[in-house]
This record gives sequence, C-alpha cells and structure tokens, in this order.
Amino acid sequence: MCARPELFAELESLLSSKGVEGLVQDYDEFRHVIVAGIDYKRSVVEEDERDKGLRNELNWGHTVGHAIEGMGVTGLHHGECVSIGMVYEAMALRAQGQLSNIAAQRLEKVLKCCDLPTVLPPGAEENREELMRRMKRDKKNRGGAIHVVDVRDIGRCEGDSRTVPVPDRILKRVLSSAVTISGSALVKSGQKLGPSGGGVLELPGSKSISNRALVLAALAEKPGGKCR
Repeated sequence: MCARPELFAELESLLSSKGVEGLVQDYDEFRHVIVAGIDYKRSVVEEDERDKGLRNELNWGHTVGHAIEGMGVTGLHHGECVSIGMVYEAMALRAQGQLSNIAAQRLEKVLKCCDLPTVLPPGAEENREELMRRMKRDKKNRGGAIHVVDVRDIGRCEGDSRTVPVPDRILKRVLSSAVTISGSALVKSGQKLGPSGGGVLELPGSKSISNRALVLAALAEKPGGKCR
C-alpha cells in the first residue's frame, strides 16, 4: 500500500488472473513481486536508520493490528492482525477525507483475494474500549492522540513522520461492525445524487420527521431550495 503504485496494481492483476492458490503453485511469477516488496522495505530502513519518520511507513496497519494481537483472544497470526488493522485504518483515513473509497476498496479486495481476514474477530469487536486503550500505547502516538500511517493513496504517504492523528470518536465509529468498506462511491459535499451525479447515499431507517426533512433538504436541487 505504501510502496510503488504499479507494484500494487501488478499484485491485483496476478490475483485476479490466477488467484492466491495459482500464485502459490506458480511461485516464479509471484516471486519478483515479493522480492520488490522486500527491496522496498530494505530501502526504507536504509534511508531512515535512526527511525525518524520514514520507517513508520512499515507500520501501516500496526496501530489497530497490534491492539488486536495484544488482546490475545483471537488466535490470529501477526500478519493476519495487521491485515485487519490495514482495513480499519483505511476506514479511519477515509472518514477523515484523506483516503478515497476506491483506494480502500482496492486494499480490501487484495487482502480478501489472499484469504486474509478483514474484519474484527469475535472478542475484539465487542470490546472496543479495550482496543482503544491498547491503541493509545502505540509507539507512533504523539500529543496524547492515536496516530496511524498517513496513507493518502496507493503508493503515497505524506508528512515527515508519515503519521496522522485520528480522533477517538472516528476510531470508535469505524471499529463498529455497522461500518464497512462499501462498493458504493462516497458522496462528497455538494455532489448531486442520482444518475447525473453517480453517488449513492445509504441511511439508517428513521421515524423522525426532522431527520426526513434534513435528508430531503440535502437532496434539494440547490442551496436554499424549498423542501415540502
């Protein structure tokens, strides 16, 4: 996710055409992708020997992943916990408007194609407060705020420290089982809905008249439009 975007695209293509089992059987074709990933990790470590910021790229998914692993209730391997962590950190960045829904979808699809877990396991989802407490111990945190790797797109991280703070309220929200990476495009502020805009908006059911009025007002053709 943090390495070259073309490498991610190549992995997507291989998984789409052969599947993970096919790649395991035809290891020679897959080997250069693995070697390229290792080479990326080596270059990051060499460039940031004193761990001043760039090396945080290698911690993508570890803020949530280490918290899951530390709870000791899952029986998952380290890499599987990090896989789940990447998905939830992507959702947090998406909620902050820093990562597109398309990038989050591509990440989740690759992980699923590799038969890796992408949702919180039993015992973790029900205990979000404990997950939050463990995330607050992460080494990347600063100023009392939980930080995750600042991924802005596939193959692009930003900031000297390569991390960005995420408010507790956002993390608690994305850790809920009600929040997932949807196949639908996110609707941006000011974007029209329907065939002309291509956006999809899904809302929970509500009997509140005021909530319905607010939704109808948001769907108005232009600001200030009347809603009857």
